[in-house]
Amino acid sequence: MKRVSTPWIAATCILIGLCVLISTGCGKKAYPVSPGQKIPVQHATDLQARMLQGQAELVWTVPASPAVALSRFVVYKASRALSEGECKGCPLLFSKLSEWPVISSRSGVPVKMRVLDPVETGYVYFYKVVGIDTAGLSGKDSNVAELAVP
Repeated sequence: MKRVSTPWIAATCILIGLCVLISTGCGKKAYPVSPGQKIPVQHATDLQARMLQGQAELVWTVPASPAVALSRFVVYKASRALSEGECKGCPLLFSKLSEWPVISSRSGVPVKMRVLDPVETGYVYFYKVVGIDTAGLSGKDSNVAELAVP
C-alpha cells in the first residue's frame, strides 16, 4: 500500500488555528487610547465659580510642573432654569464656552487661571475645564463648579 503525503492537511490545520487566534483577540476590551499618549495630561481639580459684579468668575489652578506641558484650557458650560427645580442624576449638556492659553505651567509654581462669563438671573450654571497639551491631546474633565443666579 502506498502512503499518501498530506502536507496540505497540516497547512489547513495551521491556517484554521491562526484564524481562531486572530478572531478571538486578546480579550482586553477598553476605550481606544491614542498611541502617542503615554503620559496623561494634567487636569484641574479645584475649579470654583462665584458671582463677581454680575458675572460668573471661574478660578482654577494650573498644575505646577506637569509632566506634559499644557498649551490651553477649554471651558465648558451648561445651564438649567431655576424654575425647573433640582434634577439629581439628570445629564448635563455642556457646550464649549471658550479656550484660554496657558501662560506658564512648567515654571514649578502653580498658576491661577481666571475667566469671567456673563450670566442671566434665574438660572443655575455648571462649568468644567479640560486641559489640552501641546500635541492637542485632552486631559480629564475638571470637577464641575455650580453657580445659582437667583
